Amino acid sequence: MYNFFKDNCGKGLMAKEEVIIEKEEQLLKMVHDFSEMFLDDECCQLCSNIVKKLGRKREVPFKRGKLTIWASAMIHVVAHINFLFDKKFTPHITMDDICDYFNTKKSTIGSKSQFIRSSLKIKHFNFEFTQKKLLEEYLMSCSVESDEGIRLPIANFEKKSQRKLIDSIIENKGKNFKIIKPILPPYFYKLNEAPNFGDYL
Repeated sequence: MYNFFKDNCGKGLMAKEEVIIEKEEQLLKMVHDFSEMFLDDECCQLCSNIVKKLGRKREVPFKRGKLTIWASAMIHVVAHINFLFDKKFTPHITMDDICDYFNTKKSTIGSKSQFIRSSLKIKHFNFEFTQKKLLEEYLMSCSVESDEGIRLPIANFEKKSQRKLIDSIIENKGKNFKIIKPILPPYFYKLNEAPNFGDYL
């Protein structure tokens, strides 16, 4: 009797895992196809990173619900934290681009995107899901703190040292460095018409 239940439970778990793997592959293809039309290779990889990270959670959220909504929301997350909805940034997309492509609704995408950001604790200038060029400019407005507690603005380093330090921080995803963030992200100072502060803080 024990072996019967054990075998059947094992088969059930395997079937669930196969379903999740299949859905993950479908999502990866969906974000890839969208990216080929509207984004670039780097943003495609960032979207794929979100798919894979959600797929590693104990309770995989996309095992339920429409995959078109999940794909739309994952792309929305990347667009949101990389300022892709702002015309001044490249690549640039709109909510209509996402909704029309996947035949989804803005309100549904927005709430699902918020769920993903909350679930994965994603904020602006996250090292895993932000374009490298944005991270580089952002870090130039930050400081690092030495073991002695001395704060050193990265912009004050010599150019070779800046490059080496920034590359090292990005490569290690911010680990092993005490980074002091600026009061406001650099784009607030550079844009002629700054976005709503509340959207990015």
